[in-house]
Amino acid sequence: MRDLARRVHSIPLLALLALAACGPTLTKPQRLVHDAYDVCRGQGPTTKLETVSAEGRWSLLGREGEVQKVNTCMGRYTRQVMQPTPPAETAVAKAPTEAIRVPGTWKGMLRLASRSGESVPPSPVTLRLMKDPTGLRWQLATTYNGADAAATGVATVTGDRLRLTGTFRPPTAAGKPAASDGGRPLEVIYMGQVAGDILDVTGLTADQQVHVLSLRRVGD
Repeated sequence: MRDLARRVHSIPLLALLALAACGPTLTKPQRLVHDAYDVCRGQGPTTKLETVSAEGRWSLLGREGEVQKVNTCMGRYTRQVMQPTPPAETAVAKAPTEAIRVPGTWKGMLRLASRSGESVPPSPVTLRLMKDPTGLRWQLATTYNGADAAATGVATVTGDRLRLTGTFRPPTAAGKPAASDGGRPLEVIYMGQVAGDILDVTGLTADQQVHVLSLRRVGD
């Protein structure tokens, strides 16, 4: 039996987003859609990004169940990026830059996408990029829900674009031992753009938790 193919069309993005296009033919909404697909494509291996309009509409092609998973993931990713950054983080003017200076340390706030509709207070976060003999690596440390969380992995820099892949260890749930599933490592992908000393990053963990980071460079 042939695989059932289905096309899903997204709602339009309603605002231009502060993400750089990877080429002169891509608009900012298109760049965001490609970032979302890059992060979410693992949810449905047969799913292909078929079209992306200049306004940020996209269509997917693949097996029905997998298309739905990728489409839901992309919608969650783009909605979180479109949300306004907390006022304390938006007051800083952003200047253009040609490349990310590495290694370096950034500090700022981590905002988690709510899973149940209530607002989630932002948490302090520190991101470090470090060179080693194998390339560029990163470490992230934050505290939320009253407990520490950390992530590590490999970084790739292209111009002012930053891609982080690795594992994220969330805080252990209250009342559970450290070795329980509450603190098990999760695969994570972050995509970001630097503007001067400002770095904006959005990521997605394997359990579908969206992270939005607003960071400022504090040291080399």
